[in-house]
Amino acid sequence: MKTAVEQVITDRGTVDVLVYNAGVQFISPVEEFPEEKWDFVVGVILKGTFLTTKHVLPAMKKQRKGRIITISSGHGRRLDAYKSAYCAAKYGQISFTNVVAMENAQYGITANSILPGPTRTSLIEKQLPKLAEQDGTSIEEALKHHILGKQWIQRLLEPSEIAATALFLASDGAAAITGEAIGVTGGE
Repeated sequence: MKTAVEQVITDRGTVDVLVYNAGVQFISPVEEFPEEKWDFVVGVILKGTFLTTKHVLPAMKKQRKGRIITISSGHGRRLDAYKSAYCAAKYGQISFTNVVAMENAQYGITANSILPGPTRTSLIEKQLPKLAEQDGTSIEEALKHHILGKQWIQRLLEPSEIAATALFLASDGAAAITGEAIGVTGGE
């Protein structure tokens, strides 16, 4: 991570905005959850957030300005069966991002989390068959039960809807917004 951040700074001169948007999923009941899969999910989501943020902070502090935006998940607030590592890591991302916001506010750096609801991504498309199999239902029923659930608008969100919130948080118009977890969920 450090090398990647250093390369961006070499190429661009600085880092103004960090959007951390990485997620992986493994679906399993807790008692059957393989430890190596737990480590992988938590490592990508939580350790990745930590390392990337750690390495952009010195550049942002030097320029006394920066925006850190963590794409967490609605699962950072709302739990779901078979997703223990994912939910734990997403909860952790929100707390970590809030600590970063607190520690760095005096440097003109904001840090916020976006908590997307069910979004049309390959992550969701790949987990639907496994959820349907575990429940003994169809993919459509698994989508309704596990993914859309009680969402008010009853549709998958588009990635562009999440990106619009990130663009706002990266702007000067969001300079006073820090330490927030903003849900873009379609209502839940």
